[in-house]
Amino acid sequence: MKKTTKKIMSALSIVLMMCLLLNTAPMKASAAILGDINGDNTINISDAIALGRYLSGQYTLSDYSISDLNVNYVIDVVDQQILLAFLVGIIDSLPYSN
Repeated sequence: MKKTTKKIMSALSIVLMMCLLLNTAPMKASAAILGDINGDNTINISDAIALGRYLSGQYTLSDYSISDLNVNYVIDVVDQQILLAFLVGIIDSLPYSN
């Protein structure tokens, strides 16, 4: 579990640095949109951090349906990876299906 946490934190750090370097504006969201984990009507790095905190047992989700980014009825590290990929533009829409 400790290695997974380190990997998640490393990925979050990379995304945060990329957002800062690229000076990307946060993506505005409408009410209860998929990916807006913390419910602030914006999809940004704060949502990825909130999802990581949920996965490590340090955060309570207010709406589980907006956190299941691949709609497999399981909220896990894959959902966080999808959110990170969305934030940096690798994935262009949510929900993600491969």
